[in-house]
Amino acid sequence: MNRLKTLLYLSFRIFSFGRKGTKLSRPLLGSILGIALSLIPLVVVIHISDGMIRGITERTLETYSYHLQAYPFSTHSLEEMVDQAVELESLPEVRNCTVERQGYGLAYSEGGRDGVTVRAIEEDFYSSDEGVEKYITVEKGSFDISAPESIVIGRDLARKLKLEPGDEMKILTGKFFSNGKFLPKVTKFTVKGIFSTGYDELDRMWAFMSLETGASILADNSSRTIIGIKTREPYTSLREDMIALREALPKRWGLYSWENLNRSQQENFKTTRMMLIFIMALITFVAIINISSSLVMLVLEKREEVAILKCLGASPQDITLSYIFTGFLTGLAGTAIGVLSGIFISLNINGIISVLETMLNGFISLFRLVAGVFIPLKESETFELLNSSYYLDNVPVTLEPFQIVLIVAATLILSVLSSYIPARGAGRVKPLEVLRKH
Repeated sequence: MNRLKTLLYLSFRIFSFGRKGTKLSRPLLGSILGIALSLIPLVVVIHISDGMIRGITERTLETYSYHLQAYPFSTHSLEEMVDQAVELESLPEVRNCTVERQGYGLAYSEGGRDGVTVRAIEEDFYSSDEGVEKYITVEKGSFDISAPESIVIGRDLARKLKLEPGDEMKILTGKFFSNGKFLPKVTKFTVKGIFSTGYDELDRMWAFMSLETGASILADNSSRTIIGIKTREPYTSLREDMIALREALPKRWGLYSWENLNRSQQENFKTTRMMLIFIMALITFVAIINISSSLVMLVLEKREEVAILKCLGASPQDITLSYIFTGFLTGLAGTAIGVLSGIFISLNINGIISVLETMLNGFISLFRLVAGVFIPLKESETFELLNSSYYLDNVPVTLEPFQIVLIVAATLILSVLSSYIPARGAGRVKPLEVLRKH
Protein backbone atom coordinates (compact mmCIF):
# COMPACT_ATOMS: atom_id res chain seq x y z
CA MET A 1 0.00 0.00 0.00
CA ASN A 2 2.81 2.40 0.90
CA ARG A 3 4.57 1.65 -2.38
CA LEU A 4 1.36 2.33 -4.31
CA LYS A 5 0.98 5.69 -2.57
CA THR A 6 4.58 6.49 -3.43
CA LEU A 7 4.05 5.63 -7.10
CA LEU A 8 0.88 7.74 -7.22
CA TYR A 9 2.70 10.67 -5.66
CA LEU A 10 5.61 10.38 -8.09
CA SER A 11 3.27 10.12 -11.04
CA PHE A 12 1.41 13.21 -9.92
CA ARG A 13 4.69 15.11 -9.60
CA ILE A 14 5.69 14.09 -13.13
CA PHE A 15 2.21 14.86 -14.41
CA SER A 16 2.39 18.43 -13.10
CA PHE A 17 4.92 21.21 -12.70
CA GLY A 18 5.38 24.24 -10.51
CA ARG A 19 6.47 24.46 -6.89
CA LYS A 20 3.23 23.05 -5.59
CA GLY A 21 2.51 20.89 -8.61
CA THR A 22 -0.71 22.74 -9.41
CA LYS A 23 -0.27 23.08 -13.15
CA LEU A 24 -0.26 20.44 -15.86
CA SER A 25 3.01 19.72 -17.64
CA ARG A 26 2.99 21.43 -21.03
CA PRO A 27 4.30 18.44 -23.05
CA LEU A 28 1.68 16.17 -21.50
CA LEU A 29 -1.00 18.80 -22.05
CA GLY A 30 -0.17 18.73 -25.75
CA SER A 31 -0.43 14.94 -25.75
CA ILE A 32 -3.81 15.05 -23.99
CA LEU A 33 -5.19 17.56 -26.48
CA GLY A 34 -3.76 15.57 -29.39
CA ILE A 35 -5.44 12.35 -28.21
CA ALA A 36 -8.70 14.13 -27.50
CA LEU A 37 -8.81 15.91 -30.88
CA SER A 38 -8.06 12.66 -32.71
CA LEU A 39 -10.64 10.61 -30.79
CA ILE A 40 -13.48 13.08 -31.41
CA PRO A 41 -13.65 12.48 -35.19
CA LEU A 42 -13.09 8.74 -34.67
CA VAL A 43 -16.10 8.45 -32.33
CA VAL A 44 -18.23 10.71 -34.55
CA VAL A 45 -17.33 8.81 -37.74
CA ILE A 46 -18.20 5.46 -36.12
CA HIS A 47 -21.60 6.64 -34.90
CA ILE A 48 -22.54 8.62 -38.01
CA SER A 49 -21.45 5.87 -40.43
CA ASP A 50 -23.36 3.28 -38.39
CA GLY A 51 -26.40 5.56 -38.29
CA MET A 52 -26.23 6.21 -42.04
CA ILE A 53 -25.87 2.52 -42.88
CA ARG A 54 -28.64 1.51 -40.49
CA GLY A 55 -30.96 4.28 -41.71
CA ILE A 56 -30.46 3.52 -45.41
CA THR A 57 -30.71 -0.24 -44.83
CA GLU A 58 -33.94 0.04 -42.85
CA ARG A 59 -35.46 2.34 -45.47
CA THR A 60 -34.50 -0.07 -48.23
CA LEU A 61 -35.93 -3.08 -46.40
CA GLU A 62 -39.16 -1.44 -45.30
CA THR A 63 -40.01 0.41 -48.52
CA TYR A 64 -38.44 -1.50 -51.41
CA SER A 65 -36.64 -4.83 -51.07
CA TYR A 66 -38.74 -6.16 -48.14
CA HIS A 67 -37.20 -8.63 -45.68
CA LEU A 68 -37.83 -11.53 -48.04
CA GLN A 69 -39.05 -11.82 -51.61
CA ALA A 70 -40.90 -14.82 -53.02
CA TYR A 71 -41.84 -15.35 -56.64
CA PRO A 72 -42.79 -18.32 -58.81
CA PHE A 73 -40.68 -19.74 -61.61
CA SER A 74 -43.86 -20.36 -63.63
CA THR A 75 -46.67 -18.05 -64.69
CA HIS A 76 -49.26 -17.25 -62.01
CA SER A 77 -52.27 -14.94 -62.18
CA LEU A 78 -52.58 -11.95 -59.84
CA GLU A 79 -55.40 -13.69 -57.99
CA GLU A 80 -53.17 -16.70 -57.31
CA MET A 81 -50.36 -14.45 -56.11
CA VAL A 82 -52.70 -12.57 -53.76
CA ASP A 83 -54.11 -15.85 -52.37
CA GLN A 84 -50.57 -17.12 -51.75
CA ALA A 85 -49.68 -13.85 -49.96
CA VAL A 86 -52.72 -14.21 -47.68
CA GLU A 87 -51.68 -17.76 -46.85
CA LEU A 88 -48.12 -16.70 -45.99
CA GLU A 89 -49.37 -13.81 -43.87
CA SER A 90 -51.10 -16.28 -41.57
CA LEU A 91 -47.74 -17.72 -40.47
CA PRO A 92 -46.59 -16.60 -36.98
CA GLU A 93 -43.17 -15.53 -38.32
CA VAL A 94 -44.69 -13.12 -40.86
CA ARG A 95 -45.68 -9.55 -40.06
CA ASN A 96 -46.99 -8.47 -43.45
CA CYS A 97 -47.21 -9.70 -47.06
CA THR A 98 -47.98 -7.74 -50.21
CA VAL A 99 -48.04 -8.48 -53.92
CA GLU A 100 -46.06 -6.08 -56.10
CA ARG A 101 -45.44 -5.84 -59.84
CA GLN A 102 -42.28 -3.98 -60.84
CA GLY A 103 -41.28 -2.63 -64.22
CA TYR A 104 -39.89 0.41 -66.01
CA GLY A 105 -41.24 3.13 -68.21
CA LEU A 106 -40.76 6.67 -69.46
CA ALA A 107 -42.70 9.34 -67.56
CA TYR A 108 -43.33 12.69 -69.20
CA SER A 109 -45.37 15.83 -68.72
CA GLU A 110 -45.33 19.41 -69.91
CA GLY A 111 -42.43 20.03 -67.51
CA GLY A 112 -40.11 17.34 -68.84
CA ARG A 113 -39.49 13.61 -69.00
CA ASP A 114 -37.53 11.01 -67.08
CA GLY A 115 -37.20 7.28 -66.54
CA VAL A 116 -39.47 5.79 -63.90
CA THR A 117 -39.62 2.62 -61.84
CA VAL A 118 -43.25 1.50 -61.86
CA ARG A 119 -44.34 -0.12 -58.60
CA ALA A 120 -47.82 -1.58 -58.87
CA ILE A 121 -49.03 -2.49 -55.40
CA GLU A 122 -52.11 -3.45 -53.44
CA GLU A 123 -54.33 -0.62 -52.33
CA ASP A 124 -53.60 -1.05 -48.59
CA PHE A 125 -49.80 -1.07 -49.10
CA TYR A 126 -49.32 2.22 -47.25
CA SER A 127 -51.93 1.88 -44.51
CA SER A 128 -51.39 -1.78 -43.55
CA ASP A 129 -47.63 -1.72 -42.95
CA GLU A 130 -46.10 0.26 -40.08
CA GLY A 131 -42.66 0.10 -41.71
CA VAL A 132 -43.93 1.78 -44.88
CA GLU A 133 -45.75 4.47 -42.89
CA LYS A 134 -42.63 5.14 -40.85
CA TYR A 135 -40.24 5.68 -43.75
CA ILE A 136 -42.46 7.00 -46.54
CA THR A 137 -43.54 10.55 -45.81
CA VAL A 138 -46.30 12.02 -47.96
CA GLU A 139 -45.19 15.64 -48.48
CA LYS A 140 -48.07 16.75 -50.71
CA GLY A 141 -51.49 15.30 -51.41
CA SER A 142 -52.24 11.78 -50.17
CA PHE A 143 -51.14 8.21 -50.80
CA ASP A 144 -54.22 7.34 -52.83
CA ILE A 145 -54.06 4.71 -55.58
CA SER A 146 -57.68 3.58 -55.35
CA ALA A 147 -58.59 4.75 -58.87
CA PRO A 148 -57.05 3.14 -62.00
CA GLU A 149 -55.65 6.51 -63.13
CA SER A 150 -54.23 7.46 -59.71
CA ILE A 151 -50.46 7.65 -59.19
CA VAL A 152 -48.15 8.69 -56.34
CA ILE A 153 -44.63 9.79 -57.28
CA GLY A 154 -41.34 10.55 -55.52
CA ARG A 155 -40.17 14.05 -54.63
CA ASP A 156 -37.23 14.05 -57.04
CA LEU A 157 -39.36 12.83 -59.96
CA ALA A 158 -42.00 15.48 -59.21
CA ARG A 159 -39.30 18.16 -59.16
CA LYS A 160 -37.85 17.05 -62.51
CA LEU A 161 -41.25 16.85 -64.23
CA LYS A 162 -42.57 19.97 -62.43
CA LEU A 163 -45.62 18.18 -61.12
CA GLU A 164 -48.00 18.90 -58.24
CA PRO A 165 -50.96 16.92 -56.89
CA GLY A 166 -53.79 17.11 -59.40
CA ASP A 167 -51.50 17.47 -62.43
CA GLU A 168 -51.59 15.04 -65.33
CA MET A 169 -48.65 12.89 -66.40
CA LYS A 170 -48.16 10.06 -68.87
CA ILE A 171 -46.11 6.89 -68.72
CA LEU A 172 -44.83 5.14 -71.82
CA THR A 173 -44.48 1.38 -71.47
CA GLY A 174 -44.53 -1.37 -74.06
CA LYS A 175 -44.15 -4.97 -75.01
CA PHE A 176 -41.30 -6.63 -76.88
CA PHE A 177 -42.16 -9.49 -79.23
CA SER A 178 -39.95 -12.44 -80.13
CA ASN A 179 -39.34 -10.96 -83.61
CA GLY A 180 -37.81 -7.85 -82.04
CA LYS A 181 -40.77 -5.52 -82.61
CA PHE A 182 -41.91 -3.17 -79.87
CA LEU A 183 -45.51 -2.21 -79.20
CA PRO A 184 -45.70 1.07 -77.20
CA LYS A 185 -48.47 1.88 -74.75
CA VAL A 186 -49.16 5.35 -73.31
CA THR A 187 -51.21 5.65 -70.12
CA LYS A 188 -52.49 8.86 -68.55
CA PHE A 189 -52.37 9.35 -64.79
CA THR A 190 -53.39 11.98 -62.27
CA VAL A 191 -50.87 12.72 -59.54
CA LYS A 192 -52.52 12.14 -56.16
CA GLY A 193 -49.52 12.57 -53.90
CA ILE A 194 -45.81 13.30 -53.67
CA PHE A 195 -43.71 11.36 -51.17
CA SER A 196 -40.15 11.01 -49.90
CA THR A 197 -38.19 8.40 -47.95
CA GLY A 198 -35.61 11.02 -46.92
CA TYR A 199 -33.06 9.47 -49.28
CA ASP A 200 -33.40 10.49 -52.93
CA GLU A 201 -30.92 7.87 -54.13
CA LEU A 202 -33.50 5.26 -53.15
CA ASP A 203 -36.81 6.77 -54.27
CA ARG A 204 -35.92 9.20 -57.07
CA MET A 205 -37.56 7.08 -59.81
CA TRP A 206 -40.46 5.50 -57.93
CA ALA A 207 -44.08 5.79 -59.06
CA PHE A 208 -46.80 3.88 -57.19
CA MET A 209 -50.05 2.79 -58.84
CA SER A 210 -52.69 0.13 -58.26
CA LEU A 211 -51.78 -3.51 -58.83
CA GLU A 212 -54.44 -3.95 -61.52
CA THR A 213 -53.28 -0.87 -63.46
CA GLY A 214 -49.67 -2.00 -63.30
CA ALA A 215 -50.61 -5.45 -64.57
CA SER A 216 -52.40 -3.89 -67.56
CA ILE A 217 -49.53 -1.64 -68.67
CA LEU A 218 -46.50 -3.80 -67.79
CA ALA A 219 -45.85 -6.78 -70.04
CA ASP A 220 -44.97 -10.12 -68.44
CA ASN A 221 -41.65 -10.34 -70.29
CA SER A 222 -40.51 -6.88 -69.17
CA SER A 223 -41.61 -6.91 -65.52
CA ARG A 224 -41.77 -9.20 -62.52
CA THR A 225 -44.38 -9.92 -59.88
CA ILE A 226 -43.23 -10.74 -56.36
CA ILE A 227 -44.62 -11.29 -52.89
CA GLY A 228 -42.88 -8.89 -50.53
CA ILE A 229 -42.63 -10.44 -47.06
CA LYS A 230 -41.98 -8.61 -43.77
CA THR A 231 -40.89 -10.80 -40.85
CA ARG A 232 -40.93 -9.91 -37.17
CA GLU A 233 -37.16 -10.23 -36.62
CA PRO A 234 -35.38 -9.52 -39.95
CA TYR A 235 -31.93 -9.10 -38.37
CA THR A 236 -31.81 -11.95 -35.86
CA SER A 237 -34.00 -14.87 -36.92
CA LEU A 238 -34.17 -14.49 -40.69
CA ARG A 239 -32.65 -17.92 -41.41
CA GLU A 240 -35.18 -19.71 -39.24
CA ASP A 241 -38.02 -17.71 -40.80
CA MET A 242 -36.86 -18.66 -44.30
CA ILE A 243 -37.01 -22.36 -43.39
CA ALA A 244 -40.62 -22.00 -42.21
CA LEU A 245 -41.59 -20.03 -45.31
CA ARG A 246 -39.95 -22.51 -47.70
CA GLU A 247 -42.06 -25.27 -46.18
CA ALA A 248 -45.22 -23.20 -46.67
CA LEU A 249 -44.45 -22.24 -50.29
CA PRO A 250 -45.39 -24.54 -53.18
CA LYS A 251 -42.70 -26.15 -55.31
CA ARG A 252 -40.93 -24.10 -57.97
CA TRP A 253 -40.99 -20.91 -55.92
CA GLY A 254 -37.88 -18.85 -55.19
CA LEU A 255 -37.26 -17.20 -51.81
CA TYR A 256 -34.56 -14.57 -51.37
CA SER A 257 -33.47 -12.62 -48.28
CA TRP A 258 -32.69 -8.93 -48.09
CA GLU A 259 -29.04 -9.84 -47.46
CA ASN A 260 -28.80 -11.48 -50.89
CA LEU A 261 -30.82 -8.78 -52.63
CA ASN A 262 -28.71 -5.95 -51.20
CA ARG A 263 -25.33 -7.68 -50.99
CA SER A 264 -23.41 -5.22 -53.20
CA GLN A 265 -24.83 -2.21 -51.36
CA GLN A 266 -23.96 -3.65 -47.95
CA GLU A 267 -20.42 -4.57 -49.05
CA ASN A 268 -19.93 -1.04 -50.35
CA PHE A 269 -21.15 0.42 -47.04
CA LYS A 270 -18.87 -1.83 -44.99
CA THR A 271 -15.81 -1.06 -47.12
CA THR A 272 -16.37 2.70 -46.93
CA ARG A 273 -16.96 2.54 -43.19
CA MET A 274 -13.83 0.49 -42.51
CA MET A 275 -11.71 2.84 -44.63
CA LEU A 276 -12.95 5.90 -42.73
CA ILE A 277 -12.41 4.23 -39.35
CA PHE A 278 -8.91 3.09 -40.39
CA ILE A 279 -7.90 6.64 -41.33
CA MET A 280 -9.27 8.08 -38.08
CA ALA A 281 -7.66 5.28 -36.03
CA LEU A 282 -4.31 5.95 -37.71
CA ILE A 283 -4.51 9.61 -36.70
CA THR A 284 -5.34 8.55 -33.12
CA PHE A 285 -2.38 6.13 -33.10
CA VAL A 286 -0.01 8.92 -34.12
CA ALA A 287 -1.43 11.14 -31.36
CA ILE A 288 -0.92 8.40 -28.77
CA ILE A 289 2.69 7.88 -29.86
CA ASN A 290 3.27 11.55 -29.00
CA ILE A 291 3.02 10.50 -25.35
CA SER A 292 6.39 8.81 -25.81
CA SER A 293 8.06 11.98 -27.08
CA SER A 294 6.42 14.02 -24.31
CA LEU A 295 7.74 11.66 -21.64
CA VAL A 296 11.21 11.77 -23.20
CA MET A 297 11.15 15.55 -22.78
CA LEU A 298 9.95 15.16 -19.19
CA VAL A 299 12.75 12.69 -18.41
CA LEU A 300 15.27 15.26 -19.64
CA GLU A 301 13.60 18.08 -17.68
CA LYS A 302 13.32 16.10 -14.44
CA ARG A 303 16.70 14.31 -14.43
CA GLU A 304 17.67 16.16 -11.24
CA GLU A 305 14.46 15.14 -9.46
CA VAL A 306 14.90 11.54 -10.57
CA ALA A 307 18.50 11.56 -9.32
CA ILE A 308 17.44 12.97 -5.93
CA LEU A 309 14.64 10.40 -5.63
CA LYS A 310 17.10 7.60 -6.29
CA CYS A 311 19.45 8.99 -3.66
CA LEU A 312 16.54 8.98 -1.20
CA GLY A 313 15.92 5.29 -1.85
CA ALA A 314 13.59 5.10 -4.87
CA SER A 315 14.36 2.02 -6.95
CA PRO A 316 14.68 2.03 -10.77
CA GLN A 317 11.46 -0.03 -10.93
CA ASP A 318 9.61 2.65 -8.94
CA ILE A 319 10.79 5.40 -11.30
CA THR A 320 9.88 3.30 -14.37
CA LEU A 321 6.43 2.45 -13.04
CA SER A 322 5.74 6.07 -12.09
CA TYR A 323 6.45 7.23 -15.65
CA ILE A 324 4.34 4.39 -17.09
CA PHE A 325 1.50 5.41 -14.79
CA THR A 326 1.97 9.01 -15.95
CA GLY A 327 1.54 7.86 -19.55
CA PHE A 328 -1.59 5.99 -18.48
CA LEU A 329 -3.01 9.12 -16.83
CA THR A 330 -2.24 11.13 -19.96
CA GLY A 331 -4.05 8.61 -22.15
CA LEU A 332 -6.95 8.43 -19.69
CA ALA A 333 -7.40 12.22 -19.63
CA GLY A 334 -7.24 12.50 -23.43
CA THR A 335 -9.56 9.54 -23.87
CA ALA A 336 -12.14 10.91 -21.44
CA ILE A 337 -12.21 14.33 -23.12
CA GLY A 338 -12.21 12.92 -26.66
CA VAL A 339 -14.77 10.15 -26.16
CA LEU A 340 -17.22 12.26 -24.16
CA SER A 341 -16.95 15.13 -26.67
CA GLY A 342 -17.38 12.69 -29.56
CA ILE A 343 -20.48 11.15 -27.97
CA PHE A 344 -21.99 14.60 -27.36
CA ILE A 345 -21.38 15.67 -30.96
CA SER A 346 -22.72 12.36 -32.32
CA LEU A 347 -25.97 12.54 -30.34
CA ASN A 348 -26.53 16.16 -31.42
CA ILE A 349 -25.16 15.88 -34.96
CA ASN A 350 -28.47 16.72 -36.66
CA GLY A 351 -28.85 19.94 -34.65
CA ILE A 352 -25.18 20.85 -35.20
CA ILE A 353 -25.53 20.31 -38.96
CA SER A 354 -28.69 22.45 -38.99
CA VAL A 355 -26.90 25.30 -37.20
CA LEU A 356 -23.90 25.07 -39.54
CA GLU A 357 -26.17 25.09 -42.60
CA THR A 358 -28.00 28.16 -41.27
CA MET A 359 -24.73 29.98 -40.64
CA LEU A 360 -23.27 29.07 -44.04
CA ASN A 361 -26.44 30.02 -45.91
CA GLY A 362 -26.58 33.29 -43.97
CA PHE A 363 -22.98 34.06 -44.91
CA ILE A 364 -23.66 33.15 -48.56
CA SER A 365 -26.78 35.37 -48.61
CA LEU A 366 -24.82 38.26 -47.11
CA PHE A 367 -22.01 37.80 -49.64
CA ARG A 368 -24.49 37.71 -52.54
CA LEU A 369 -26.21 40.81 -51.21
CA VAL A 370 -22.97 42.76 -51.07
CA ALA A 371 -21.45 41.35 -54.27
CA GLY A 372 -24.73 41.79 -56.15
CA VAL A 373 -24.33 45.55 -55.92
CA PHE A 374 -21.23 45.38 -58.12
CA ILE A 375 -21.76 42.30 -60.33
CA PRO A 376 -24.87 40.38 -61.46
CA LEU A 377 -25.18 36.97 -59.78
CA LYS A 378 -27.30 33.99 -60.75
CA GLU A 379 -29.78 32.47 -58.32
CA SER A 380 -28.25 29.64 -56.31
CA GLU A 381 -29.82 26.79 -54.34
CA THR A 382 -29.67 26.56 -50.57
CA PHE A 383 -26.47 24.92 -49.37
CA GLU A 384 -26.92 21.52 -47.68
CA LEU A 385 -24.22 19.65 -45.75
CA LEU A 386 -26.27 16.43 -45.95
CA ASN A 387 -27.90 16.51 -49.36
CA SER A 388 -30.69 13.92 -49.49
CA SER A 389 -29.52 12.94 -52.97
CA TYR A 390 -26.53 11.25 -51.36
CA TYR A 391 -27.24 11.14 -47.61
CA LEU A 392 -30.19 10.87 -45.26
CA ASP A 393 -32.13 14.00 -44.36
CA ASN A 394 -31.81 13.00 -40.71
CA VAL A 395 -29.05 10.76 -39.33
CA PRO A 396 -30.37 8.19 -36.79
CA VAL A 397 -27.66 7.95 -34.12
CA THR A 398 -27.61 5.47 -31.23
CA LEU A 399 -24.76 4.80 -28.84
CA GLU A 400 -22.62 1.72 -29.44
CA PRO A 401 -21.33 0.77 -25.93
CA PHE A 402 -19.14 -2.09 -27.16
CA GLN A 403 -17.34 0.09 -29.69
CA ILE A 404 -16.85 2.86 -27.11
CA VAL A 405 -15.34 0.38 -24.62
CA LEU A 406 -13.10 -0.99 -27.37
CA ILE A 407 -11.84 2.50 -28.26
CA VAL A 408 -11.16 3.35 -24.61
CA ALA A 409 -9.36 0.06 -23.94
CA ALA A 410 -7.22 0.27 -27.09
CA THR A 411 -6.24 3.89 -26.37
CA LEU A 412 -5.22 3.16 -22.79
CA ILE A 413 -3.22 0.06 -23.76
CA LEU A 414 -1.38 1.98 -26.49
CA SER A 415 -0.74 4.83 -24.03
CA VAL A 416 0.94 2.44 -21.59
CA LEU A 417 2.96 0.77 -24.34
CA SER A 418 4.17 4.08 -25.77
CA SER A 419 5.27 5.12 -22.25
CA TYR A 420 7.45 2.08 -21.69
CA ILE A 421 10.62 3.13 -23.56
CA PRO A 422 10.98 6.64 -21.99
CA ALA A 423 9.93 5.20 -18.59
CA ARG A 424 12.65 2.59 -18.85
CA GLY A 425 15.13 5.35 -19.70
CA ALA A 426 14.09 7.29 -16.60
CA GLY A 427 14.67 4.22 -14.47
CA ARG A 428 18.23 3.96 -15.83
CA VAL A 429 19.22 7.52 -14.89
CA LYS A 430 22.47 7.43 -12.88
CA PRO A 431 22.17 9.87 -10.00
CA LEU A 432 25.92 10.45 -9.48
CA GLU A 433 26.43 11.54 -13.09
CA VAL A 434 23.52 13.93 -12.93
CA LEU A 435 24.43 15.46 -9.57
CA ARG A 436 28.07 15.99 -10.62
CA LYS A 437 26.94 18.17 -13.52
CA HIS A 438 24.90 20.32 -11.19
